[in-house]
Amino acid sequence: MLRQMWEFDSKIDYGMPVDTLYVHNVPQATPRHAESYAKCRQFLLNLAGRQTMNGTVSVVERENEGISFGAFSHGFRLLKDKYGFFLFLEDDTFAIRDGIMTQAVKQLMLPAGVQPGFIATLGCLGGVHPLHAGGGDGVAARNVLEKYAAKNGGSLKYINGLPGYGNDTGEIWFTNSLLEMGHPLEDIDFDDVLVRWQNHDRNWRCVVPRETEGAPWRRKAEQIRHRNPEAAR
Repeated sequence: MLRQMWEFDSKIDYGMPVDTLYVHNVPQATPRHAESYAKCRQFLLNLAGRQTMNGTVSVVERENEGISFGAFSHGFRLLKDKYGFFLFLEDDTFAIRDGIMTQAVKQLMLPAGVQPGFIATLGCLGGVHPLHAGGGDGVAARNVLEKYAAKNGGSLKYINGLPGYGNDTGEIWFTNSLLEMGHPLEDIDFDDVLVRWQNHDRNWRCVVPRETEGAPWRRKAEQIRHRNPEAAR
C-alpha cells in the first residue's frame, strides 16, 4: 500500500504549490509483523526530501495518540505558520483528480458571507450522526483552523483512548466542531476525487463514489452549501 501511495502522491497535480507531510504514528507496542513494519517505516522515512509535482515531501514521527485525527492536529501545529491552506487525507485514501487544491481554495475564498469551515473530498455525511466530512478528508483554511484550535486548547479536536474507530475516535468531531463554530461544510465541486485501499484484496478500490442528495445521510443536507448543484449529482 505504501509504495502505491507514493505512486499516486508523486504524480498528482494539485494545481498550485503544495508540500506533502507524512505523519507516522509510531505503534506503542511491537508490531505483529515487525520485519515488514521495519521495511515500510524505512521506505517512508526515505521519502523525506523527495519532490512531487507541486512541492517537497517531509516525514515526521510521533506517538500514536488520536490515530488519524491526532496526526492531523500534530501536522497542523507544526506547519500552521508556513501555509495558508491544509489538505487532510487518511493513510488509505489518495487523491487522483488534478486541480483539487485550486478548486477547494476557490470554494473557501468565494463566499461574501460566512467562510466555509471545510471542503470535503470524500463527501459530507449526516443522517443518524451529526454532520461531518467523511473520513475527516478535505481542505480547510488556516484562519479557520487557528480559531478552531484556540477553542480546543491549541489542538484540532480529536478523541483518544476510546474503542473502535470513526465515530468513537474523532471522525465526526474533527469537522463537526467547525460547523458548531458557524462555518458550514461543503462538498468539493468535483467528482472522482479519491481512491481508497482495501486490505482484504490488496488492490485499489475503484473511485470512491460521490454521495447523492437522496442518500439517507443527507437528511441534514440543508446545512451543506453546493455552489454547483450539477457537480454534486
